[in-house]
Amino acid sequence: MPLDYYSSQVINCRNAGLCESDVTERYVPTCSHLVSVRVCYQAAFAGYASSGITGLRFQFAVCGSAGSKAFSGCGKNVAVSFNPVSPWATNFKNFYADMYAAGIRRITPTPAMPGWDDDEGVETLPGGPTGCQATLAQGQSTWPMVRWYPMSPFPYTEDGIPYYAPAGQFAYGCAPSNGRNFVGWDKLFEVYRFVIQSARNNPGGVLDIEEFDMANEQFLGQYDIQGRLLVDNMNGGVDPYTNQPLTYTPVLETLRKIMVDNYFDPSRVTVSSIPDGPNQGGYDCVTPYGDSARLIHFSALISAIGGGRFGLPSGPDFSQSTGLKCGGQISANPTFPGPAMSAPSIVDLHLGASLSFGDGAALTYQTQAQAALEGQVTLTNVKSLMNSYCPFGLRNPAGTPNLPLCKALYMNGEIPLYASNNPLLYGGNCDESPLAAPAGTIAGFNASTLVNHKLPSGASGVIFRPWVDPINVAPGTKTCYQLPHPLTTYFLSTP
Repeated sequence: MPLDYYSSQVINCRNAGLCESDVTERYVPTCSHLVSVRVCYQAAFAGYASSGITGLRFQFAVCGSAGSKAFSGCGKNVAVSFNPVSPWATNFKNFYADMYAAGIRRITPTPAMPGWDDDEGVETLPGGPTGCQATLAQGQSTWPMVRWYPMSPFPYTEDGIPYYAPAGQFAYGCAPSNGRNFVGWDKLFEVYRFVIQSARNNPGGVLDIEEFDMANEQFLGQYDIQGRLLVDNMNGGVDPYTNQPLTYTPVLETLRKIMVDNYFDPSRVTVSSIPDGPNQGGYDCVTPYGDSARLIHFSALISAIGGGRFGLPSGPDFSQSTGLKCGGQISANPTFPGPAMSAPSIVDLHLGASLSFGDGAALTYQTQAQAALEGQVTLTNVKSLMNSYCPFGLRNPAGTPNLPLCKALYMNGEIPLYASNNPLLYGGNCDESPLAAPAGTIAGFNASTLVNHKLPSGASGVIFRPWVDPINVAPGTKTCYQLPHPLTTYFLSTP
C-alpha cells in the first residue's frame, strides 16, 4: 500500500504532463491520473464489497518501499522513530476507515518483512568471516557480497536469497546478526501495535484481524535463518508476559500478546508459505517432518513453533529431478530457544496450483486439468496434516480435544489471476503465472478432501484470497491488474 500518498490531497500523478500517456508515472497505474490516490482506493473498496468480498489482505512497508515509510528514518547511524500522529499514521487510519465504510470487515495486515530493495538504507557490501564460514571457500578470491535490509535481523545474499551456511551448518545459529542497519524489534513492535490497535479503535467500527501474516511467504523448510523472524536468537528481548529480560527476542509471542491486549485472537498470528510443486503430474513423497514434501515449509514452521526442528533436511536432494525435497534427516537441525509455543489456528498457503520446474518455478503453459490435479493432491495433503492434530491423529495420539490445527482456518492466499486481454507470455499472464492456475486451483479443491472442511463453529473453514497487485506493471508499461479487478469470471472460465 502506498500509504505515504493515501490522501485526498495527493493526485494520482507523480509528474504532471506525463501521467496521461505513461501509467508508470501514476502511484496507482490502473486508476485515473485526475483523481486522488485515496479516491482510487475508495472506489476499489466499494467495487470489491459490491461483488461480495468481505475481507482484504494488504502489505505495508515501514522504510519507504512502495511509497510507505512509517519511520522517521532507516539505515546505518540513523535515528529511527515512529510517530503515531504522523501523516503516515493519519493516512493509515483513513485507509482503515475507508475499508470499513465500503463494507469490508475482515483484514490481514502483512508487514513487508524482511524488506524490499527500494527501502531507504539498504546496503550491499562485501561479506567477510562469520561463524558459518571462517575462511574463503576453495576457488574464491574475494568474499561474496552481502545485502542488509533495515527491516531484516539477518543478512541476504547479493541476489536477495536469505543467507545460508555451508553444508553441515545452519545459518540460524552461525550467521551474523544485522548490527549494521536493522531498525530493531522494539521499533517494529511499535508500528505493529499501532496497526493492531487502530483496527480495534477504528471510529466506524472494529475491523476484525482475521490473520496477522507477520512475514510473507517464508521458506522454513529451506532457509532456516528465516526462523529469526519468529524467534530472533541473536538479539536479546523481553518476555511479553513477565517483562523479564531474555537472551533472544520472542517475536511471535510478542505479536500474540499485542493481539490479546487488543481483544483479537492470538492464534491467528502466523507466517505464510508457498507449497512446493512437482515437475511430474501428481507426484508426491514424504519429508522427515511427517507430511507431504509439497508442504515442507509449513511443516517446518509448525515443527519450529512446537519446539521441534526446522530447516532443510540433510541427505540426498531430489528436488532437481522431482521438484520436491523428499526424505532426509532433521536430527541435527536447529530449534528455537525458549519454551515450545502453541500452534496457530490458521494455515496460510499461497497456492496457485500448477506443475513446476525442478527449481520450483511454475511451468507457464499447462492445461487446467494438469493444474487441477496438482491442486487436488496438495489440498488433500493439507487436510491430512490438519487431521493429524485431531484426537488420536498422528500428532495427537492421546486424543487431546480442540488442538488449534485440527479445525484451523485454511487460507488459500494469493491465487494468481489472469488478464485474458494481456497475456505477454505464451500460456501465462504478465506476472508469469499460468493462465490455468485460478480455475485449476478451484477444480482441485472441489476434488480434494478439504472441500467440506469446517471450523469448530460449524462454519466453512476455507477462504480463497486472489492476488491483485495494482501498483506494479510489467515491462512495456502493461498492467496485469485493474483496480478493482473482476474476480469471479477468472475462477469459472476455462483458459
